[in-house]
Amino acid sequence: MLLTAKDALDDIVAGLEAGADDYLIKPVHSAELAARLKTAQRILNLEATLKKRKEEVERLSVTDLLTGVYNRRYLSEQLPKLLHASHRQGRPLSLVISDIDHFKKINDIYGHQTGDAVLQYFAALMQRSLRTGLDWIARFGGKEFIVVLPETAIDQAAVAADRLGFLTAHSTVEIPKGPVRFAASFRVAGVPAHLADKVSLEALVAAADAALYRAKGNGRNRTEVHQGDFPVKM
Repeated sequence: MLLTAKDALDDIVAGLEAGADDYLIKPVHSAELAARLKTAQRILNLEATLKKRKEEVERLSVTDLLTGVYNRRYLSEQLPKLLHASHRQGRPLSLVISDIDHFKKINDIYGHQTGDAVLQYFAALMQRSLRTGLDWIARFGGKEFIVVLPETAIDQAAVAADRLGFLTAHSTVEIPKGPVRFAASFRVAGVPAHLADKVSLEALVAAADAALYRAKGNGRNRTEVHQGDFPVKM
């Protein structure tokens, strides 16, 4: 708020262009000052509301609406940045891709509403197991989730996947018909720091998918680790 004894138009314009949002010419009447301040407060409240709504829209654009974790768009945008950071900092990065076993059977027996409840429960279970402020999870497909583990070597990621598998196998989702048990298969892929800037998201997922097929073929409800090299970008 600019308080000035200058009432020429050029002076007022100069004050507003200098950054003032409003102006009052001296001597100032207290009633006018109070009215101007109320107007300023309404503008500030409106700006705060618009900012909050903008942030909410941005949050929703990268959030899976059913489970509340990040969506595939966020994964596609953020994982390449993490890979570059991994290379720059000399630290490994690993992915754990999870897939709920026999999910179609759950939908067929109990209905899609129960299937949605299982997805929500599973996502929340994994979310609680992550390191706050470092690890994160995204829904990659219908029943697939990808856990991103920065600063984590592949053997450590395998331990984390085994823990998630144990928790999942010993959990139940309560519905009116009774408890629903389910299990999941996990596959792990890790990238050493020196290759992190040369490996794409697609290559990582393909490597983990190859491990998934082994997990499914070896009996499901288990963890498989990708062994071998990745196709790298030249």
